[in-house]
Amino acid sequence: MVVFITLTTAGTDTGPFDLYSDKDGFLVPFETDVNKAALEAGYSTVAPDVTTIVRVQSKGKCLNFTDIVLTDLPPLPPVPCGSLASGGGSGITDNAIPLTPEGGIIIVAINPQGVPDKLEIIQGGIKRATSSMSATTGTNSGPFDDVYGTPPTNTFPANAGDVSAIPQFIGSSKGSIPTRNAEFLAVTGITGITAGSNEQLVWWSYTPVDYIFSPNVTIRVTGTSGTDWDFVRLCPPTTSTTSSSTSTTTQAPTTSTTTTAPVFQFLMSDPWTNTGTACSNVLFPKTIKTTSNPIVVGSIIRNNIGSGTFAGGGWWYEISGAGFVIQINGSGVVIGKFTCS
Repeated sequence: MVVFITLTTAGTDTGPFDLYSDKDGFLVPFETDVNKAALEAGYSTVAPDVTTIVRVQSKGKCLNFTDIVLTDLPPLPPVPCGSLASGGGSGITDNAIPLTPEGGIIIVAINPQGVPDKLEIIQGGIKRATSSMSATTGTNSGPFDDVYGTPPTNTFPANAGDVSAIPQFIGSSKGSIPTRNAEFLAVTGITGITAGSNEQLVWWSYTPVDYIFSPNVTIRVTGTSGTDWDFVRLCPPTTSTTSSSTSTTTQAPTTSTTTTAPVFQFLMSDPWTNTGTACSNVLFPKTIKTTSNPIVVGSIIRNNIGSGTFAGGGWWYEISGAGFVIQINGSGVVIGKFTCS
């Protein structure tokens, strides 16, 4: 990518200068021995793609540096459904996926190969999902690694040894990588989606409220030195029926066929006795009860008279004040529980 930078303050003993990118954590200069006068006049150069900060490092007598934050950056490359993101190497690589107003799910399957890499789904600066070597259910939603590949420093691991103890960096050199196939099916209820020939699924289910917060997500891969990786974006199949046949097609991710479906919010307490009423900003307020406290996967959600199940379908229901979200299937059974972010 072509960038234009200007050095506004430089001491008499500074220069010449080497230029570094935050893409690789400012490790290797992408241009060397740039004249001070050229930088002060305004200098055009080619920086690595997705660079957001250029470090101007003096050489010789003075070794000071200054970081220049780039503005008016080009948009991130998109990743359509079913497409393979361009394979990457060391450093930080970002791709973009737009969300849909009615809510939906973002699914990617990463192939880190041998050397460890980390994949994260980030929305508006908030990390929503991450890769992990941990087989513990729920680690798709955290905890997150904030040491490497995290703005504003965007520090880059120099080698695989730096991330040997960080579980979010996955690679066959660290052992067997959990695919999360079974967990994905149990949590989302979506069939036909697996890691396949890749190593691990990473996903994030979002609501219309999430879309209002930020209508795009960034797929960020942080790679160590000597690595090679790729990932594919997966989208859930949708089924359409005609008078003569039923066909399955792949389209942009969605978990609803309407833009008016509600996001229910409840405050739940003691089982059966205390009830919670949906917040006033939802479309269809409900009063419900639960069979267990705290709520766990397998809990049954009842309606306001304590008999009959609350038909949740595939929607996510945010529990206000309790610090987590749950997903309820059509039989009123909790099939997923995650910490609110």
